Amino acid sequence: MSKDLIIDFETLSTEPNAALLSMGLTVVDTAMFANLSFQDIFDKMVSDGVHFKLKVSNQVGSYGRIISRDTVDWWSTQKDSASAVLTPQSDDMDLSELPDAVNNYLKENGYKKGVCYTRGMIDSTWLQSVARYLKKDVNIEWWNYRDIRTFIDVMSGSTNGYLPKQYAFWPKGLIKHNALHDCALDVLQMYIAASLYNDDIPF
Repeated sequence: MSKDLIIDFETLSTEPNAALLSMGLTVVDTAMFANLSFQDIFDKMVSDGVHFKLKVSNQVGSYGRIISRDTVDWWSTQKDSASAVLTPQSDDMDLSELPDAVNNYLKENGYKKGVCYTRGMIDSTWLQSVARYLKKDVNIEWWNYRDIRTFIDVMSGSTNGYLPKQYAFWPKGLIKHNALHDCALDVLQMYIAASLYNDDIPF
């Protein structure tokens, strides 16, 4: 069984060349979920994943990324646990380092040619735009990208890209709009949706 991948970005715009705050990614092998609780699945995806917090101060001038006022205003309405990503840290990664960091994580975690799931296609656009600008390949084939919303809708009968309310599970410790936590939550939502489709959900 191939290992699949979930990626997510937090940004300062919704445009294709948005300034990027952070990236979360986690490699998934659902065969390992058989004896785990929903909370355990979420915790495992967080512990197995990686979160890259990115340096923003030079992205506009050095890399041609943009910042949108409406997105900045939106961040001001979020909880401190999520908006902490806006605060610069001494170890923030320069955008130029991101492709190599992604490739190293993929290699270390056994991802080769599996599917890469994103919530909509804009996250793949952001990653590919960085790779093109820097002329550095990212080892995710463009034809392997899939949409999380469509997966959940088809498997669960939902129409909004999220599980029906009666099947939603909110893990303890979840920080909404933390890129890695959002990845882990989407893994869990897809797992529950697939279980609903196969009529083996433990509710």
